[in-house]
Amino acid sequence: MRWSVCIVAFVGCTTLFLPVVAAPVPKTPETNPVSGWEYKAVAFGADEKAGTKKLNELANDGWEFVGPLGSGLVAFKRAVLTPAEAAAKKELAKWAGDYQLDDGGSFTVKGDRWTMKGPGAEGYSGKIKVIDVGDKMTSADLLVEEGETKGKAVKAIFRLEGETLHYCGTYDLERPTEFKGDSDPYYYAWKRAKE
Repeated sequence: MRWSVCIVAFVGCTTLFLPVVAAPVPKTPETNPVSGWEYKAVAFGADEKAGTKKLNELANDGWEFVGPLGSGLVAFKRAVLTPAEAAAKKELAKWAGDYQLDDGGSFTVKGDRWTMKGPGAEGYSGKIKVIDVGDKMTSADLLVEEGETKGKAVKAIFRLEGETLHYCGTYDLERPTEFKGDSDPYYYAWKRAKE
């Protein structure tokens, strides 16, 4: 009789505690490492004009279409910028536009693209690679993709003061540290062109 009471007690306790012991321990949700993308679900209505406006605003803010989600929602993604990349993008946005020199030279910045022409010269163009955004100057490389120095990079510094974009750059020397020079490095004070 004692054995049967012990067995019943053992089975009863096992029945009570076994599900707790044997139950799988819930995992803490794994956080994905930064994927480099942020996502956004956007609702669109039936108004074509409002939808087009919303699409253009999303595109201007760097959002790319991913696909439909259902329930009238659409997925978009955009690259997550590091603080340095965000600072570079913000600085380039300030520079955007057309600039001129009194002698007829021109310099244009659009996004991370640049074009430079001297008076009567063929011109150069390429990509701007911002190295460092500082309080007194921004260091950047002008990667030449078109022009007689194609494949080279100008090591330059920039500073925007009002409507003047100060530039000093060189192909072969160390990156300039001040805005002066008329042979190598070359210094220009580009004036924003009036529209």
